[in-house]
Amino acid sequence: MSLASDIELLGRVSLFTGLSADNLRLLAFSAQRRELEAGDTLFRMGEPARSGFVIGSGEIELATGFGKDRQLLESCHRGHLIGGIALFVEGKRPADAAAGDACTLMEISRQLMNRMLTECPEVAEELYAKLAKRLAGTIDELQQVRQTLLSIGS
Repeated sequence: MSLASDIELLGRVSLFTGLSADNLRLLAFSAQRRELEAGDTLFRMGEPARSGFVIGSGEIELATGFGKDRQLLESCHRGHLIGGIALFVEGKRPADAAAGDACTLMEISRQLMNRMLTECPEVAEELYAKLAKRLAGTIDELQQVRQTLLSIGS
């Protein structure tokens, strides 16, 4: 992938929409490129999560379990950000990720994201607003689930 196509791709990732072309260029230039063949493992459930991955081409399958207990959670394609929370906080991978077919990815480390947040306050402001909005939506959904559970228990 060229730098121009990487910038265009990052600009379509919901977390990064609204970032300036210069900020997207810095992110694209600093990200690591990865290529996987079909069946290759990107990461395993329980491993430390230190980065997020943007799919440039191909398919990544997220799954849990082994053998007959294996459950496919999601198939991710071009423009999907996998492990976005790892860009901001330490944690463990909640699922296995493997290439469903040949893939190209951009790996964005937490270290790179921290550098961008420190050196580019406008990036921090933009991402803070997006994450706050997502968190408010999650809280609303949890309140709806709570109400449903309370009504079942009555």
